[in-house]
Amino acid sequence: MDPQQLSKAKAKYIRSLHALKYRQKYNKYIAEGHKICKEIIISNPSQIEYIVATDGWISENQNILSHIDDNLLFATHSELKQVSTLSTPSEVLLVAEKPAIIDKVLLKREPFLLYLDGIRNPGNMGAILRIADWYGMAQVICSQDCVDIYNPKVIQSSMGSFLRVGAVKESLISFKEDGYIILGAAMEGKTIHSLTTLPSKIVLTIGNEGSGISDETRALVDQWVCIDGTRKIGAESLNAAVATGILIDQITTKYK
Repeated sequence: MDPQQLSKAKAKYIRSLHALKYRQKYNKYIAEGHKICKEIIISNPSQIEYIVATDGWISENQNILSHIDDNLLFATHSELKQVSTLSTPSEVLLVAEKPAIIDKVLLKREPFLLYLDGIRNPGNMGAILRIADWYGMAQVICSQDCVDIYNPKVIQSSMGSFLRVGAVKESLISFKEDGYIILGAAMEGKTIHSLTTLPSKIVLTIGNEGSGISDETRALVDQWVCIDGTRKIGAESLNAAVATGILIDQITTKYK
């Protein structure tokens, strides 16, 4: 194994992937940190375009790099800082190809789906992917104005869950036309605890962090649901990811 030095041209290319338009153009994304990079190297080696790492990291991880050759690049800490999206860069960064888009036919075989309507905060999106992963959901549906799930901050906050939970940008109308009942999360809804039974096919819709569910999506909602709080503490609302976790837990419990 003889890693090449990170060139200026490759560094420029990697930096370009910080921007959405270039992630879309090249169909690539950046992942950083030992845990996430190690998981990708072990589980999806064929999707890796480049691994950029310090000499120390390469030496310490020979056991997972035995099948890596031409796409392994050596970089100093200073060079890694120039291509990293983090304020404190890790010793390893990789560029990988985005996985294939989810087959919508397979998606519609699931009885319980999650629709994210205008989620813009990368930290929230990453946390929601982790929650979906915890509950065994293989995919989420996103509106066109959601943050890119391959945004570096989403990838970091998902802690590797983006590898197991896919996201497809698809209109909610097609799911309604296919027989799904649309549940909308809103303060004015019935408490999720009060629903003794659920339809056989549902889509839970979570709205934007500040403005909630859009008017276009609201027109498609069949039933509004909320979380039953005590109202004694004074909190006006819950973080989108926290609310998503509570609602998914309640719904999956009712489906058992």
